[in-house]
Amino acid sequence: MMICVRYNEVVYGLETKISRRQEPIHFFKSSPPLGGGCDNVVLSHELSDAEWEVELAVVIGRTAKNIDERIALSYVAGYAVHNDFSKHPSRQSDLSSHDFHWPNRLSQLGPLLVTADEVSNPDDLRVWLNVNNRTVKTSTTADMLFSVSYLISYLSRFVTLQAGNIISLTLPSGLGGILESHQYVKTGDFIELGIQGLGVQRKEVLTNQNQFKSTLL
Repeated sequence: MMICVRYNEVVYGLETKISRRQEPIHFFKSSPPLGGGCDNVVLSHELSDAEWEVELAVVIGRTAKNIDERIALSYVAGYAVHNDFSKHPSRQSDLSSHDFHWPNRLSQLGPLLVTADEVSNPDDLRVWLNVNNRTVKTSTTADMLFSVSYLISYLSRFVTLQAGNIISLTLPSGLGGILESHQYVKTGDFIELGIQGLGVQRKEVLTNQNQFKSTLL
């Protein structure tokens, strides 16, 4: 199971005209079709307006239910870069809607799972994303509205977190399709994204016709 937390950054909230909220907005992916950290992205015609994102994935290491925020990080097995390409069905839809689409292998984790003991402070990591060697996103997890420990504690009130569950935090500011310039993923793009200490993903955007093309990274 993957739990996704949306609008978790101050600047992101401003861009989407969403006021600061008292509680996190989250939704579930019961069985997300995961791809590898350096898999290429394959777009279909229906996904011509997919949006690029870079997120912090928090992997739970043991059962957690109603846990205190002060000990929440002790339930984390590790952290990873999550490259989550999603698609809004309508540009005019309410930004609080949970109606998103996740095609096969467009939710990509890696290239590393860094154990929790190697990450001293998950709330202070630099995050970035480049498209065609141009930086389109840069931020830090210090800009999150809700800390990792708070989110784990909060979510454990509503669902029993199990080992292997993933909590994915939307980062950094700027979801491509919500920006006024409507910068969507397109065939031929070369995308690099990373989080400090967690590795770098590098991938090319392909169509169904050339999906078996390999990219040397």
